[in-house]
Amino acid sequence: MRQVYLTHLPVNSDKIARMLEKESSWAVLQTIRKSGLDGRTVKEIADELNESVSTVYGAISALEREGYIKGVKPTKLKLWGRHTKKQDEDRKGKVAKRYFEACELRTGGAHRNEGEPENPWGDVIFSNQFYDKVGNLIQNTENFKKLQEALIQFVSGFCKEKIPAESEKIKDVLPSAEKCHGCEKSHEGHEFVKAILLYTATQVIDSEEIKGLMKELGYTN
Repeated sequence: MRQVYLTHLPVNSDKIARMLEKESSWAVLQTIRKSGLDGRTVKEIADELNESVSTVYGAISALEREGYIKGVKPTKLKLWGRHTKKQDEDRKGKVAKRYFEACELRTGGAHRNEGEPENPWGDVIFSNQFYDKVGNLIQNTENFKKLQEALIQFVSGFCKEKIPAESEKIKDVLPSAEKCHGCEKSHEGHEFVKAILLYTATQVIDSEEIKGLMKELGYTN
């Protein structure tokens, strides 16, 4: 089973908000995310959630259309090397698709640089105005590269030194290095590192120094 470190997903349209506000859609998505490289068939999800096949299929259709999950055709199931034909048969005896979480193939920056307005699944979403104007100011600031290097050095040291030293205590939450057959990277590992960086940022945001800065800038009393 795949570890999940970020328990919310970015929403950038009313359409997606309406889809994810449905309890069945959210439950199906989380079941598929946690299944990792095992994936799930509609029947397996229905059995796990004690839901009807029609309800699960409706949720899957919407989630796949919006790019949150992907279905693998029966002819390609052998590529995953994890299931037999019998295991993947649906209630009618046909070999069913298995569903997996979508791959984050590119970053939000890559999408925007190629003229695509939408960020990829699972990424942080900024407004166009902030990204285009304030974001560019940040990236062109003299000390930005130094900050970037310092963060990379921190994460690298944390993952290579601190985590191995504490591995026995936290082994139940560490990511698997098993690679996705779609994008050739560990979805768990990618999310784990992202969670470390986001957690680090929240600690800075919640610091007394930032509270003082907010007051100095006139954003709070």
